[in-house]
Amino acid sequence: MRKLMLLLGLSLVVFGCSPSAETDNKDEPKQDKQTETTSPSENNQQIELETIDPETIVAEVDDDTITAADLTYEMKRFALIHALQGDGPGKEEPSPKTAVKESIRNLVIHDIAEQEGITVERTAQKQRVQDVRKDVEASDGYDDALNGMDEEAFWSREMDRYQIIIEAEKLINILMEDIRKDHPDYTRQALQFDARNELDELIQEKLSGMDVEVHLEDL
Repeated sequence: MRKLMLLLGLSLVVFGCSPSAETDNKDEPKQDKQTETTSPSENNQQIELETIDPETIVAEVDDDTITAADLTYEMKRFALIHALQGDGPGKEEPSPKTAVKESIRNLVIHDIAEQEGITVERTAQKQRVQDVRKDVEASDGYDDALNGMDEEAFWSREMDRYQIIIEAEKLINILMEDIRKDHPDYTRQALQFDARNELDELIQEKLSGMDVEVHLEDL
């Protein structure tokens, strides 16, 4: 379980999911919301990523692009998380569409963090990645999960990913402090719950003003 949590980091935030909150003697926290983005029809289409030019654009978010190489990394990351979770109910492998949504949310979180003046020390990213890598690379399913992708390339991208994760953590801490001012009786768990929901709302709001196009159906 520790291995999985280390790898996930704040992936629950990125997915738009939050754990239950304690609600004794306070208002009920807002209900969690799922992100909706421009996307192809609902399906679990399988894409042979190794047959696609890595530079092929699979999505556009304003002036930013998400390529097949980015999609490959996200799918490999999902595969590794899936391997660490093990089989069982609710452990279905995400589709390419889910991976693209994840990439889009990451772009938006980074944009919000930049607007808030949040910075991340490279040494902090490096330490987090080193801890994760040491803990997961001996796990069952590790080699299969990363099959077909250069291992060093994966961990290089994971370094960039932890910039987003740490930015999200800092955003949540800021939001928690704002919520605490109005609700000093909230537990830390409840503060985190509402802060994650507020971050999700910020993502939704920002996405509503962005030009988002997904091209999975063209692959």
